[in-house]
Amino acid sequence: VELTWNVANDMDLHLLHPSGGNSHLATSWSTLYDAAWDNRTPSWDAAGVQDDPSLDRDDITGTGPENTRINAPSTSHLYTVGVHMFSWAASPQAVSSTVRIYCGGLLKQTLTRNFSTAKEMWVLGTVGFPGPGGCSFTPDGFVFQVP
Repeated sequence: VELTWNVANDMDLHLLHPSGGNSHLATSWSTLYDAAWDNRTPSWDAAGVQDDPSLDRDDITGTGPENTRINAPSTSHLYTVGVHMFSWAASPQAVSSTVRIYCGGLLKQTLTRNFSTAKEMWVLGTVGFPGPGGCSFTPDGFVFQVP
């Protein structure tokens, strides 16, 4: 998953494991089950690191990209993708963010949204991996304020 945005700002890419809870609740994000700036390489599912996510880059002052990858994702559950507008350094300019979801190295989905309020969380949707190299994406689009 890759996140970019159009003006210098602190945007954050998140990937939520289902054990994190309901993706429409702020309390589910920023937990041990949320791969993000404060939990860049959590240990999920099986032993070892192959099925664990890795936030490879956290861009605080630029326009990205931020990207999270899982080398061997679990086929037994879905992952939820989210984007958080951490601060509004770009004020008073709106920030347009673009998320690209790749599966097996191939672009699966591109989504774009404008942010105009700090602390907004955009729940893009869920990604599932039914087998090697393939994936499914189910859009959500829910937006809420993180306290």
